[in-house]
Amino acid sequence: MQITNLNQSYNQKASVFIKDIMSKEFHIEESEFCKEDLKDLLKNYSGKKNVFYIGIEDDNIIATAGVKEDAGGSALIRRLFVKENKRQHGYGNEILTKAIAFCKKRGYKKIIFRCTNNMAGAINLMLKNGFVEKDIVNMGDYKIYLMEKNLQ
Repeated sequence: MQITNLNQSYNQKASVFIKDIMSKEFHIEESEFCKEDLKDLLKNYSGKKNVFYIGIEDDNIIATAGVKEDAGGSALIRRLFVKENKRQHGYGNEILTKAIAFCKKRGYKKIIFRCTNNMAGAINLMLKNGFVEKDIVNMGDYKIYLMEKNLQ
């Protein structure tokens, strides 16, 4: 897998990739998630403190991860997805490692990641990379996990 910054030629493809995964795997939670950034990922993850990475294999997107500036010197990791048939091959770890390195380089104090209990692979990946559970919110049909990693 080659990891690169999102560019115009992959902008729409990345949005479709994410929407497909969300509709197939997270249909209960999908209505709760903000999807505004998916209209134009390149625009919404632009700026010196933001980035959107795509993992490419054979000219197809197989992984994504975005970093978005948050309040108080924090960064949000968003849109961390790996194509279903490519999971458990280290691709999620590879793209997350790149996102964490970006956050360190940009001087963020901590990284925040939110996910649901249906994202067990992502939860385990974050725990293996030094994130800790800060809160769990019960939404009825699912739970939202708030995870953080301190960088200082």
